[in-house]
Amino acid sequence: MAKTNTKPKRLKPLLSLDTLVVRRTVVIDGGVYEVLSPSELSIIDHHRLARKGTRLEELLAKADASDAELEEIGKTLDELCRYVLKAPDDVHKKLTDTHRLLVTQAFTELLMETVRPAGAKVTEEGPKSPTGESTSPD
Repeated sequence: MAKTNTKPKRLKPLLSLDTLVVRRTVVIDGGVYEVLSPSELSIIDHHRLARKGTRLEELLAKADASDAELEEIGKTLDELCRYVLKAPDDVHKKLTDTHRLLVTQAFTELLMETVRPAGAKVTEEGPKSPTGESTSPD
């Protein structure tokens, strides 16, 4: 049987990175304000925001939150919103906690779009041998 000379199958890129920052926007009272892009965050920033977000979720889940915890909810929402929403102080002061929660949730959705779950398939090409070559069903 003669060997055929075929080109090796071109693999899909393992990773595609963009260094150009594109910020999404939020409209508040007719003004357009940018939301921080997740790609602008350092690893430390991600960690800090995640920690604050986790604490906020804990507080919001409490049916019997104390007055101090209710104040902490408002303070945490304000801190998170001010971090991710690039708007002047007077705009931030007009926002309610519900507005702040919506802004932080929108940012969280952006964050989730950029994160690939651990163990996610990178390509659709099926199992690979230890050398990285596609395995044959023969």
